[in-house]
Amino acid sequence: MKIIRYERCGNEAYGVLDGDSVRAVQGSICSDFKVSDEVCKLDQVKLLAPVQPGLIVGVAGNRVLSPSEIAEHGHDHSEFKEPVIFFKASSSVIGPLDNIVIPAASNGLLIGPEVAVVMRREALQVSEDRALEYILGYTSALDVSVRGLVADPFAARAKSYHTFCPMGPLIATDLDCRALRVTCRHNNVAVLDMNTSNWLFSVASVISSISQFMTLRPLDAVLMGSLGDLLGTADGDVVEVEIEGIGRLRNTVVRS
Repeated sequence: MKIIRYERCGNEAYGVLDGDSVRAVQGSICSDFKVSDEVCKLDQVKLLAPVQPGLIVGVAGNRVLSPSEIAEHGHDHSEFKEPVIFFKASSSVIGPLDNIVIPAASNGLLIGPEVAVVMRREALQVSEDRALEYILGYTSALDVSVRGLVADPFAARAKSYHTFCPMGPLIATDLDCRALRVTCRHNNVAVLDMNTSNWLFSVASVISSISQFMTLRPLDAVLMGSLGDLLGTADGDVVEVEIEGIGRLRNTVVRS
């Protein structure tokens, strides 16, 4: 199932996407909702970020490096015995086609394309073999950071500016995320073609690990980590990430 969040005639709603038709949802998308008879066309609505998370958790360094990358960086990620996490402000979320704004004090941004996990149930101290039961689905995301502040001891500052977490275009509820193709284009040039099989930690492992010390609640989002090097971007750049089974998220970088 493909779930979208949209605006039509000044009202926000969730809907189920069927081809180019949208059927409105009655009830919470985290429970046994009903699909109404109200139908409209996709081009008649404005797509919003598919979720408004109360909490955004990101995973750092979650990929197996190639020998050339290890030689370039001087290390691999084998020292990570469990997922390394960071946080982004929920207010940083924007939707498909919205602009990513460069703060006045910054000369540029770093952007990483990501798979985002959307929670369906409250998860606290869940086992790895049960973790997927707590997930609603998956969407695309961009983890945006201020260039030069990524290593700041207060990393959330670098990652939490307004517009620094584009998400969308939809939540896919029935994906097997173990081997999804993730591609990225920067100003219409292909810069990434990777697979989630290259994650160091699986979705189940990440959700279980986080839930051991904090509670993940319905509609919270977990960003699984970029599968390639971060993109350096500047005013006017366009970044597109496309994930198999989810679709394309496209955002333009602009100066504030």
